[in-house]
Amino acid sequence: MDLNKIKTFVKVAEIGNISTASTELFLTQQAVSQQILNLEEELEFKLFQRSKNRILLTKEGQLLYEEAQFRIREIEEVVLGIRGELQAITCTLRIGVSFESGRKLLPGVLSHFKKYYPSVKFEIYFESDLSIEQKLLAKQLDFGMVVTHKEKKLFQATAFLKDTYVLAAHQSYIDRFGPFKQYKNLIGKPMIDANQSNHCLGVWVKKNCPELTKSLLSRRPDIVADDGEFNYEMIASGQVMGFIPEGHLKRKKKIISLFPKSKPIQTEFDILALRKKNMNKIETLFFDYVVECVG
Repeated sequence: MDLNKIKTFVKVAEIGNISTASTELFLTQQAVSQQILNLEEELEFKLFQRSKNRILLTKEGQLLYEEAQFRIREIEEVVLGIRGELQAITCTLRIGVSFESGRKLLPGVLSHFKKYYPSVKFEIYFESDLSIEQKLLAKQLDFGMVVTHKEKKLFQATAFLKDTYVLAAHQSYIDRFGPFKQYKNLIGKPMIDANQSNHCLGVWVKKNCPELTKSLLSRRPDIVADDGEFNYEMIASGQVMGFIPEGHLKRKKKIISLFPKSKPIQTEFDILALRKKNMNKIETLFFDYVVECVG
């Protein structure tokens, strides 16, 4: 049984609120909810029941909570002794990050990791997926956090974060170029995408309107940018439509999902390392921490 899931369960049980618990754990709400769900599936019984703004322990959850607190303390005492030796190790981890969700998540990840391994230093580089892949191969980076990579046989890759992207536009864009009642209304309209081949739009079209593939993808994007925040601001300007994380619709900039009933893009983010790389103890701990605690 995964100790990190048990620790997440204990924290949620103590606080009674997933949002607050996720902040203290330096995880996303989605990651915390998924860990609880996975634990319940593994145990084959429910741990919580919802009650207005709080979640309450079930009878089974209460029994597990009472026992888990003591077990976690015992294990942590053993781990602290081992970490005492590892804390003396000094090294620098070079990480390439290519996406907005990772940029927002990374500060909390590094902060939490450095609490246990304060001698570890980090160098963070924000670049495209392709650039990160090239620098990993050239051994100029130790890890990459990317959406896509080509040389799959050369990398050890593990998904650690999922996000949902929707096709969206500002209200002023809709007023100017709309209405958008049918998918064919998208043809010829100004667009921003991650690359010249309309990668995001291509995935979305395949899921929702494959019959329009040629009509929608024959035209290159008006703006190509592989930076989530820049793309969001361009969409917010009303000049283009594009794909943003579903959670960004909550921002107060009148950005609206163009087709709320359409199938969104489900994106997995991977942490990469060279397959033949011999990781030292700290590198292995960091890789495993990202996969187990963030995912």
